[in-house]
Amino acid sequence: RILAKAGLTADILMNGKGVKTLHQVDALARAIPELRLVVDHVLGYNIDGKTPPADWQAAVRKLARNRNVHCKVSGLYQRCVIQPALQDPAHYRSLLDILWNEFGSERLIYGSNWPCTKKSGDYRSFVQLVNAYFSKKGRDASENYFWKNAARAYRLDLE
Repeated sequence: RILAKAGLTADILMNGKGVKTLHQVDALARAIPELRLVVDHVLGYNIDGKTPPADWQAAVRKLARNRNVHCKVSGLYQRCVIQPALQDPAHYRSLLDILWNEFGSERLIYGSNWPCTKKSGDYRSFVQLVNAYFSKKGRDASENYFWKNAARAYRLDLE
């Protein structure tokens, strides 16, 4: 509540905590709707290239109903269960499609997770990977993803 009153945004680190933690973040978002939340690392999902399970998708759907919640598309390489991380965009597509469908073009935020990215893959390939996905959504969606959504979520005067 102190952060909300100060006009600040809270980042929530998600590292494979699962559905239970998504429900806890949802409860926080509902309890303090004036607090902007940015949930990091693709909501902590361990990326295996398969479609995420129904219970996880339902938890994401419920969380995304909170307009004060943003999802940072960061840590893709670190969340990949195959290491070094696969650089094929198809491996990440089912997860990214779910996040896109639930959070839309207005609440997904780019995050490189650099320098941690260096442990699982290189920065250039990571940018190419997310650009391959978001560029297909159009210029406005790409601009939102790569900078405008972060400016809004963190209340940065960049425009």
